[in-house]
Amino acid sequence: PASKFNTLFIVHINSFDYVFNKMSSNIGPVKLTYFSLGKIIGRGGAIRFLLQSHGIKFEEEKVEFSNWMKLKTDLIESGRNPFGQLPVVQVGDKTLFETNSIISYLTSVIGYQNADAYNLHKQNAIVDNVTSVKAKWINIAFGPAENKEAGLEKFKETLPGYFADLEKAYEKFVSPGKLYLGDFDKPLGGDCETFATIYDFKNLGLIEPGLIEKLPKLNAMCSAFEAQPEVAAWLKSQSP
Repeated sequence: PASKFNTLFIVHINSFDYVFNKMSSNIGPVKLTYFSLGKIIGRGGAIRFLLQSHGIKFEEEKVEFSNWMKLKTDLIESGRNPFGQLPVVQVGDKTLFETNSIISYLTSVIGYQNADAYNLHKQNAIVDNVTSVKAKWINIAFGPAENKEAGLEKFKETLPGYFADLEKAYEKFVSPGKLYLGDFDKPLGGDCETFATIYDFKNLGLIEPGLIEKLPKLNAMCSAFEAQPEVAAWLKSQSP
């Protein structure tokens, strides 16, 4: 009978919600290790925001540059990360490294391993694209001192065009009335990387005031993103 089917369907959905919520809140213990960068969150930012967006409690270790070489040596010699780079995320007895791969792993274990592959591609494509732009800034900012100022100014001049292109990607990958890439109800890697990069570029003075607000899809996503309770609390804690 239809009533019996509906009952079974509701029970199934409720069971799925229970399993999903259990996975989302109990994957740890989780520890994020990254550099202490002041107002900048860098490559660890998207990871932080992904964990916060899905209610994952985590410990954070901020590494001062004065202690970096000691930790780098330990990462290599212990085998935790043979490349000796940050960020590193510890999930139970597993050590994760390489930012985009960390995001992919966390996306799977918080409950999206069976999500539509093309919708996950939409998230992953933006992760790759935005991190490549962030890498350009890193290479200039932490590269040779000569011509750094001119290089940063030239990079800044490219950003209005870049974010206009990113807006087009959001128009392509986000349906009307939805907020996040692939129409997921919560932000995943691509959204987290986008928000983290905008956050950093604003703090660095690379984005002119009002630029993002003129881009409807990006502005809507960022507004919803920063309103998430754990993200909002963290952003408030960073205010002067």
